[in-house]
Amino acid sequence: MQLCYLFNLQVRHQYQSAWTSAYVVGTLLSVLVAVVWPAVMLVAGVFSCSGFKTWTILVIVLAIVSAMYLGLVPPIAEIVKVWKLSKVCKVDNCFFFLEWEICI
Repeated sequence: MQLCYLFNLQVRHQYQSAWTSAYVVGTLLSVLVAVVWPAVMLVAGVFSCSGFKTWTILVIVLAIVSAMYLGLVPPIAEIVKVWKLSKVCKVDNCFFFLEWEICI
């Protein structure tokens, strides 16, 4: 049981940056969509056809950028972290990962 607990702590430590970035950006986007976006619409009033088209394009761009950030940044950050660790921890074709030795 103790080994399992230590393993969970090490895994959480490894994924801390991805977890933090996902929750911070997710919270900011939620506040943007739930509070800021409706407040701006109240101030803007009734849209003309060109204003509505601009607003729609802005919504689509925000959705695409948000999905790309939340979908791509955490995995890319972890890939970079593993790549850096593999350069630092490689000794005689053996990797030391979470207290275990894996030889290739």
